Amino acid sequence: MLDLNWIRKNPDKLDKNLFDRGMITKSKEILNIDKKWRNLIGELNSVRQQSKVAAKNRDIEEGKRLKAKAQELEKLEQLANKELYNILSELPNIISSDTPLGKSDHENVEIKKWGVPKQKKLTHDLVMNEMDLWHNSADLSGARFAMMSGILSKLERSIANWMLDFNTQNGFKEISVPFIAKESALYNSGQLPKFKEDLFMLQDKALIPTGEVPLINIASNQILKLDTLPIRMTTLSHCFRKEAGSAGKDTKGLIRLHQFQKVELVSITDKDASDTEHMNMLRHAESILQILNLPYRIVEICSGDIGFTAHKQFDIEVWMAGAGKYVEIASCSNCRDFQARRMNARYVKDGEKHFVHTLNCSALAIGRTLASILENYYDDENNILHIPNVLQSYVGMEEYK
Repeated sequence: MLDLNWIRKNPDKLDKNLFDRGMITKSKEILNIDKKWRNLIGELNSVRQQSKVAAKNRDIEEGKRLKAKAQELEKLEQLANKELYNILSELPNIISSDTPLGKSDHENVEIKKWGVPKQKKLTHDLVMNEMDLWHNSADLSGARFAMMSGILSKLERSIANWMLDFNTQNGFKEISVPFIAKESALYNSGQLPKFKEDLFMLQDKALIPTGEVPLINIASNQILKLDTLPIRMTTLSHCFRKEAGSAGKDTKGLIRLHQFQKVELVSITDKDASDTEHMNMLRHAESILQILNLPYRIVEICSGDIGFTAHKQFDIEVWMAGAGKYVEIASCSNCRDFQARRMNARYVKDGEKHFVHTLNCSALAIGRTLASILENYYDDENNILHIPNVLQSYVGMEEYK
């Protein structure tokens, strides 16, 4: 949520932000609704003051007339307030001044590469077929679901366990979270109202699309002490997404599923520390891929592709040796005070209350990590899947054949 006072003072900056994001400018519409709302508040206060005078003078007829007028104005004020709230709820975060300008993911800027990408013959879905590692789930659940078995299930579990261990060893507190969230919680994190069509809704609740949702909401309506910040958390959760608008994209394998597992990092910090915290979280997620010896690159997300809640965003893309391309495996965002304003999460410094800054980073998407291991570590000549060194003690073997 953006600060309405800031919008009143900076309508041109708001419109530039929307234009850079590829959206329609809204400042004129917002200020007109805001003016109408404030005028109604002024009229209502005036009528209430007149009602007090009428009551003092024992003017019963005038009192009745003013009461009816006040009730009418209250309804109009509530409608205007709701109209203003709705349009403010659909405004994205203000992007950083150094975010690269662009219209789509094709204009994201590569800032780093690590490792030596190799080319393999088989994509991960073909490796799974070759080694008989999964079952057909279409009759059970439909398209975009996966049912893994045997060593693949064990490897998936091992990846998640190792990532959680690595995260907690580096200062992130492990949290076990619900997979169902109220609409209010999804509003706080920024999924609602804009992305409702991508959620699996359950009346007034929904299945979470990311572990970020429950972790962020831990700070909802809290006033935190400065010396408790940053609050660093990690969780493993199932994530549920309809993938609206992705018809025909990545239909095979584990890349784009309706249900998948992801290890998430969230940090809640003060406004002076969030930029440094952002880079620390990015480096932490990078180190996971380095330990797994999976080649990757980092891209800075351009203005037309950046997330709704993000002020600044980097994506980490892992190399898929069979597909011969990089695929997003982590998104790392600094949301500054955007989510905090929605959920009224604050901290106290020098006796004054400030909104916290929130950050999130995948560490990492389990299915895509698994897919990359299958493509990079599979020996197609001997039909052997080599296990990354760090996972061998978790899996209990060095290779599978």
